[in-house]
Amino acid sequence: MDTEITNTYWWAKTQKRESAILWAGVFQTNPGDTVVAIFDISRSRTAHVSGFCINRGDACPLSHEEKSNKITDKVLRPAAVVFRNSSITSVTALKSNSWIILFFGTKTGLLIKVAFDESLKPGCPTVLYSSGEGQTFLPKMLFAQVNATAIFIAQGNQMIKVPVARCGVYQTLGDCWSALDPFCGWCVSQSRCRFQHDCSNSDWVSVPGTSQQRDIMSVHMIKSTGQDITVTAAPNLNGGIRFSCALEKCDSPGPSNCSCTFSSESFPAEGLSLRVTITVQMETLTKDVLLKNCSSIRGRPTSALCIECMSAGCVWSLSGDECTWRSASSENLTTREDVCKHYSSVLNYTRPEILSVTPDEVSIHGRNSAVIKGRNLESVTKVRFQRNMDCNPKESPVLSHSGNSSSHESLTFHIPSRTVRGAMRVCVLTPDGQCHGNAKITYDSPPTCSRLKPKTTWASGGREISLEGSKLEFVEAVKHSGSSEHLRLHRRNGTPVYSTPAGVLDSSGSRQVSVELLVGNTSVTCREELTYHPDPQFTSFTTTRIGNNMRIVIQKSADALQLKGSEVDVQVRRGAESYRCVMDRIERSSDVDSVICEVSGVTDVSSVTDVSVAVDTLTVRVGGFSVVFQTSDSQLYRNVLITLAPVVLCILVIIYCCHRRKARPPVELEAVEQADRDDRAVRLPVTTAESYSCRCFSN
Repeated sequence: MDTEITNTYWWAKTQKRESAILWAGVFQTNPGDTVVAIFDISRSRTAHVSGFCINRGDACPLSHEEKSNKITDKVLRPAAVVFRNSSITSVTALKSNSWIILFFGTKTGLLIKVAFDESLKPGCPTVLYSSGEGQTFLPKMLFAQVNATAIFIAQGNQMIKVPVARCGVYQTLGDCWSALDPFCGWCVSQSRCRFQHDCSNSDWVSVPGTSQQRDIMSVHMIKSTGQDITVTAAPNLNGGIRFSCALEKCDSPGPSNCSCTFSSESFPAEGLSLRVTITVQMETLTKDVLLKNCSSIRGRPTSALCIECMSAGCVWSLSGDECTWRSASSENLTTREDVCKHYSSVLNYTRPEILSVTPDEVSIHGRNSAVIKGRNLESVTKVRFQRNMDCNPKESPVLSHSGNSSSHESLTFHIPSRTVRGAMRVCVLTPDGQCHGNAKITYDSPPTCSRLKPKTTWASGGREISLEGSKLEFVEAVKHSGSSEHLRLHRRNGTPVYSTPAGVLDSSGSRQVSVELLVGNTSVTCREELTYHPDPQFTSFTTTRIGNNMRIVIQKSADALQLKGSEVDVQVRRGAESYRCVMDRIERSSDVDSVICEVSGVTDVSSVTDVSVAVDTLTVRVGGFSVVFQTSDSQLYRNVLITLAPVVLCILVIIYCCHRRKARPPVELEAVEQADRDDRAVRLPVTTAESYSCRCFSN
């Protein structure tokens, strides 16, 4: 639908393009919506211009006055509507070779640059400056008088100087060219990306102004009248640049030094990998391309198949509904959309609808296995991500669909990375190339990991490690250096934690590993390292009855693990009953640590007359490590001593008595025997457990 321009902003810029005089202006089409339009005013009259029409590709309709030939000479139509934004306030222009570069100021404090080729086709917008405070630029913008390498903008009470390009940030010929900046070119003699006026007596390699190219090299295939396929490579460089070219894997040389010939019969069905090398003096550019076999692109005629055919450099035959090789006489259709739009109207699917994107906030490293929920998603093939001024959107293929109800469906995909923070529009692609929906995701700073708590673990693994840092909600998993195992991350009281895997110790008896946070297809390394130590050594235990409860003290060799009571699990089995020992505390010393816990509700514990309480087994678990005591060695030793002490003492006394008897003289011996016969007994003391007695008799 055509839109009448209702208001004109304060300033416009004229530029001569050969015999044409171009005029660029900012216009308001609707409240809150502005556009930049370029007009050819070469033939304009001096009479008042009554109105404008924004031409969106089709011819603008004639008004009633135009139809009646009353004001035909007063109607001015734009040569192109080149930019649309909600807050443009000013515009100015520069010419560089055959390029026209427009600069826009916005109400939000942005200075935006857009380059246009000879056909007024725009390149990608670039933000040259952002005030960060949302202050509006004043309408007038001026260029530096010498070489116009900077632009001056007025904002508030200050004048700001901004370079029109930053060529020096590009370090290679390929990067310099790929910037698609008409001000920047590769100065061959200096091996630097420079402004043209800074590169004298040297080739200056830049983008040609004849058309907007997206790649520094183009590769084309043409089938001759026979069965040969001629592949030709060409660099997209400005005129007059000397270069050499080489193609690998050729069957035979082609008609030029940048071409080669293949037999269509030997052309692989899966395609042919080819390496193209272009040399500009000392600079070498290499590109690996996959040439598709046009005869192998087969299937039901659809918009998607047609686009695949055209994108491969082949020709789609509308008469035969098939993909064929391009020939020298093939019709030169300008875009694949022109050829394939015939199929868009006959596709049978319902328009997809996005209800939600999860997550909708990610780090600049992206996210794996994101989910879109919506309706009618079965026809979606890709997910597209695009900024407001991004002419090179990123696309991610759909990994899986789930749900078959029109009220609730979902699809899984990966969110790609990007270099800067900010919001991006998300839409879903259908086979006809249309993108549906207008969801939003926000890119934020990457996560950081500043601390591990604790910084140690044991060899058997299973210890929970807490992560401290920023933006940790973006972390998908954790891994240790030297391992490919992805460890699941979960939250405990809002803090991200993970459980350590088992580790192998080195010859020193320990081992250090780096902890890596997995974010998208990138890993972020924590600042602190994790140290593996041997498993804790629990040596013995004792039990004590305390009222109706049982206290257990477990001895453990001192180590560097710094165990917490919450990490130790103690289970007790007594007869047919099992009990959990509730942790009380851990008492530490230089040699031995004591783990103290208490069991309540033990059956018949009140009937035990001894201070200690007998148990069948005691199991101590610490993460992935456990030790089982069948009975306490120290308790068994104590019970044996209590039981056998009186017997041992009696035996010792008997031995002592017999020894003394043998050592006495006969007279004394007779007296002793007489005493024995008189039943004078030697009594033993009574023990604390039972009363024992013994006598030493002579024969």
